[in-house]
Formats: sequence, C-alpha cells, structure tokens
Amino acid sequence: MSQETPDEHVATSCQRCRCFHEHSPGSGDCHRFPPSFAGDGIPNEKHRWKHPLVQQHNWCGEFQPRLKG
Repeated sequence: MSQETPDEHVATSCQRCRCFHEHSPGSGDCHRFPPSFAGDGIPNEKHRWKHPLVQQHNWCGEFQPRLKG
C-alpha cells in the first residue's frame, strides 16, 4: 500500500480539479456528481439542491485534471 506525499496531495487537490467551481477564496462546490437535496428546513432557501461544499486544499481520490484551454 503506497502513501501519497504532501506534494501529491497538492497536485490532486480540489483547486486543480475540473469538477471544482470556486465561489469564494479558498472554497467552492464539487460538481463531480449531480447536486443532492439539501432539505427544506429553511423556508427562505431558494436553492434546495446543492453540490457539496469543499475547500480548495481538499481531495477525494476522484481527481480529474482541469482541461487546458
């Protein structure tokens, strides 16, 4: 079983993944899968279907490099 080094974690972190959509410095949404229902406990909430909130330095093991363009 191999251990990833800190440099490998940076190389495959959310900020470098094509599924990451930043919406504020350091955090964003992961669009790897469709949004999931977030509940209806807040009546004023307009968007009840949400993508998971992630930090740019997180990683999940399903990294997909950004397309160069």
